[in-house]
Amino acid sequence: MLHLYCARVGEQGKDLPLSDYRKERLAGIHKEQLRRQMLTAELLLNRAVQNVYPQALLPLHIEKGRGGKPYLTDLPLFFSLSHSGDFVACAIADFEIGLDIQCIRPVSIPLVHRFFSEAELSRLQKSEHPDELFSLFWSLRESYWKATGRGLTGGLNVAVYENENGFGISGFPDIRFWTEIENAFVLALCTLNGQEPKPDRIEVNV
Repeated sequence: MLHLYCARVGEQGKDLPLSDYRKERLAGIHKEQLRRQMLTAELLLNRAVQNVYPQALLPLHIEKGRGGKPYLTDLPLFFSLSHSGDFVACAIADFEIGLDIQCIRPVSIPLVHRFFSEAELSRLQKSEHPDELFSLFWSLRESYWKATGRGLTGGLNVAVYENENGFGISGFPDIRFWTEIENAFVLALCTLNGQEPKPDRIEVNV
């Protein structure tokens, strides 16, 4: 089971059930756009969980594990949240996953030289759409570190490659990716242990 819930940022009311994890994340955040992104993410997670377990009570019980990765303490489900601009998504599955959304942005030369392999740099230089490819390579990295819980340093210092089977991480043959480019955004979904990430996508109006 792998579901991907997608929505545009909405106006969330004060009655939205919030987990203690979300309340902690929201504390001290004053930027209205970021607060709306995070509240929409919580709404998607609530809906995703209750679609699988209608009896699940809200607010959800969420703790932080290795690398700060959040997990549900009382349900056999894994989830990953991401947001960029006005786009928010929630992936939920019965195995470990990592999800990332990136608004397509210009190539960052410092990031390329710090984190990208020579092969990736070569592809960027030859690409007719370098900004799109750079954003995709970056999103693949972020989805990987979110799936593994290794943190930014452990997840970004990797080499991304592409072959006839799609994208992968050098040295980690069991890593799988699903990617999509939609309008001004790229999405990347990472799974571990060889699971094929082919999500059922569900659009949500909030």
